Amino acid sequence: MSLPDALRNGLSSLKDDFLLGGEEGRHRFYSRFSAYVDDVQTSLAERRNPVSKARRPARPHPSDLLRRLVATDCVPNAKMGRRGQPVKSVALLTNQVLDWKSLAPTYGGGERVCLTLAGLLRESGCTVTIYQGAHQPFQGECAGFKVIGLPSHQRFSEFDYGISENFFDISHSYDGVIYNLPEYASAHRMRRDALLLCHGIWFDHRNYEGLGIRSEDWFRHLHRCFAQPGLVVSVDTNSINVVRALWPELATKMVYLPNFADTELFHPQVEWPTPQRSAEDLTILFPRRSHVNRGSRILGDILSRIPHRCRILWIGEGDGPDNRIIEALAQQDSRLQFLKASFEQMPDYYRSADICVIPTIACEGTSLSCIESLASGCATVATHIGGLSDIIQSGSNGLLVSPNPESISGAINYLIEHSAERTRLQLAARQSAQHFDVTRWRKRWLALLSHFGWIPAEAGRSEDALFWL
Repeated sequence: MSLPDALRNGLSSLKDDFLLGGEEGRHRFYSRFSAYVDDVQTSLAERRNPVSKARRPARPHPSDLLRRLVATDCVPNAKMGRRGQPVKSVALLTNQVLDWKSLAPTYGGGERVCLTLAGLLRESGCTVTIYQGAHQPFQGECAGFKVIGLPSHQRFSEFDYGISENFFDISHSYDGVIYNLPEYASAHRMRRDALLLCHGIWFDHRNYEGLGIRSEDWFRHLHRCFAQPGLVVSVDTNSINVVRALWPELATKMVYLPNFADTELFHPQVEWPTPQRSAEDLTILFPRRSHVNRGSRILGDILSRIPHRCRILWIGEGDGPDNRIIEALAQQDSRLQFLKASFEQMPDYYRSADICVIPTIACEGTSLSCIESLASGCATVATHIGGLSDIIQSGSNGLLVSPNPESISGAINYLIEHSAERTRLQLAARQSAQHFDVTRWRKRWLALLSHFGWIPAEAGRSEDALFWL
């Protein structure tokens, strides 16, 4: 680097970072100061004693920034070993199974996975107590499990490390501990034998204001989430690959175990696939909670690019602003209905649909809605976000597209206009869903728990789990 360039870089950082960048900018300037000085000294030395570039020794590569950020913050725990005795009591920490305000049961994907896993542990002889976030302390009940609310006022960005600290103090009273989401696992203290569930990458967007995503402190919290548990069970391969790209050594503690659907509950109608029909007779289903990351704010642009007079259903209430967006669209477009449905009603809605759309733009694991769509025999369109590419093999059992209105509407129009291809994908969808059947999911979890000694070895033996550790 020339001397003018070295001076220009240092002065630019002095102005933009140190003088105008606030506390974060000053910290950034201090962290780079030695590099600026080194550049100037090297440039001066080259002026005094010029040598050819061919003879000039190569400068060493800078140190690994992410490793340096966390070097003094957290030493990763080793991968979980096999327990000497089976687990009899389990504390399971999650965001919510009871609504923070009303304390009514909630039935999102994460909650359903949490309760299904708790049920499997209970069937295996474990007593499970569920802890969750709360505004105020409470004790309640959900699906036969005791639920205890843990309030917290200690957060950084999306990480609620206060709840994680409280849970650590409680966790020693139990044989086993499970964290149901990484955002509750970033405190400085965690049992070495803790098990963490990762439901997908949640920071692949810029849709939330006021968070510290990708700042230095944020990376420290993220590192602790995956460094401290003894084992991380990820519902998708995308999460494992993201962690591997950031900290390769942490990915060695991660295991892929995808989500599920009950293929006996979610199945096609009797007369299926449906015979060739006109576009007016087709039903397109969006089984999505209204939320920015679930695609509610691009729905209008998708519909505007579909010229066909088909029936379109968006089923799932969510955030207030997004509810209003879809309500307004339904008033403007007579093809669209905005509905609320219970979990018990959803199988019939899937069976009534010809095409199912998962228009996710961020934050997705192996979507339960996507797997249920396949199990119900729908021709499925999904975006290539998160774990959706673990479910859909584009052109084989569905169509995988970019997360924008043009790509999504293009795939929908293709399936409307090509009935033979729609039928082929409907048949392939049902067949592929068998890999994600809840029975196989249970066998995989039993194999994992028995491998690490949480349950007796014989309880985890299965020849068709298709799961290896």
